[in-house]
Order: sequence, then C-alpha cells, then structure tokens
Amino acid sequence: SATYGMELKERAAEYLVRTRNRLGELPGRELVREGDAAKVIPEIAKELNVHLIVMGTHARSAPARWMLGSVAAAVVKSGVVPVVVVRPGVKAPREIGRILVALDGTAKSLRVLEEVRPLARRCKAEVVLLRVEAIVRDPMPQFAGDVSRMVTHDAGRGLQSIADELDERGVTGFQVVGRGDPAKEIVRQAARLGADLVAMATRTPLVGSVAEAVVRGAAVPVLLRKIP
Repeated sequence: SATYGMELKERAAEYLVRTRNRLGELPGRELVREGDAAKVIPEIAKELNVHLIVMGTHARSAPARWMLGSVAAAVVKSGVVPVVVVRPGVKAPREIGRILVALDGTAKSLRVLEEVRPLARRCKAEVVLLRVEAIVRDPMPQFAGDVSRMVTHDAGRGLQSIADELDERGVTGFQVVGRGDPAKEIVRQAARLGADLVAMATRTPLVGSVAEAVVRGAAVPVLLRKIP
C-alpha cells in the first residue's frame, strides 16, 4: 500500500541519517530511491558524477551465487565507476596508508592506476605493485631454477618502471613479484605487507574470477575496476 511504501522510505531515510552521523563532519547527502538496486546504483553514479562506489556485501550460501552478491556483482559489471567491496567480517581501515595493486602484465590491468594514483596522493599512501608469475614447470628440471629467476627478473623490471612513473607523479611506490596461484598470492601478500586496500582490474564474467577469490579471501576492502 501507499502507506506502507511511505513507511519504508522513512525507515530508509532514518537509517541513512544514522549512518551519515557516524561519518562525522564529512560532507555529503542522503538519497532514497525506488527500483532495482543493481540498476539504480549505476544510474545514480552517472547522474551525480560519482567517482567511486563503496558497497558492503552479503554472504551467500548457494555455491552458484558470487561471493559479492548479485547487486554488487551487477554494479561492478556495469563499469560505470570503480567499486570498493567490503565483505562480511572485514573491518574497513580508518586510514589508508598502503595500497596493494595487483597487475597481470597487460596494458589493460594498468587502468586501475587511474583510480589508485589520486587516492594515494590524497591519503598520502604508498603503493605496492604486485605481479604474480606462474610456477615454471620445465621439462628439464636442472634448468627450472634459472628459468624462474629470469621470469621473476623480467617481471620485476617491468614493475620498477611503473613504480618510477608513480614517483614522478608524487606517489611512493615499490614492487613485489610473487609466484603461484594469483588469488592466493594476492591475499597472502596483502596480509604480509599490511595493505589497507587491494586494487585490481577485473574482467567479466566475474563468477570464478581471480577478483572473486581475492574478495573472498582478503582481510581488507578490495577496489575493482572493470576492464573490457
């Protein structure tokens, strides 16, 4: 009924006001809109020229559902703006002092730096560039160690050039090369290095992706930038 609908809107508005009060003196506004959240959130982001969306997620019991939940997955997929995902049990940091940026060696994955650079400057955070290389399975085991060292060296050299560019733009950066399963290594390095935020580019479909596994395993929020 109309009365019930008005009551729901009032409750939603009260909830947003309480949440706003927790943010202290940060400027902002509260909005209550009707419709499919997966569609309305990207529309509002376009309407208000939003640069970043932050979303909490809900745990899903059904294995067919993405860890992020259907709404968060749809918002990331829309590609309107990057999305920071905070899963259940993860406490968002009060300050961001270190950002772990996971890169896969492709030019497209570097696009996440477009969001990371201004964020790092604003927060005065350092940026850790991570690239995870697969473990080399050489048919000639006696040369496997040499091949792995060469791969790691090449990856590190590429990351160092990116770190140098960050330094030129006023952002402190350094590089780390990991080996093994990408998602597990990203999660491990985030914990080892004390990162406050993980940032990475992601492609669709999202189900079964590295991004999904990182969100599921990381103990910090994850910034996702959709790329073609």
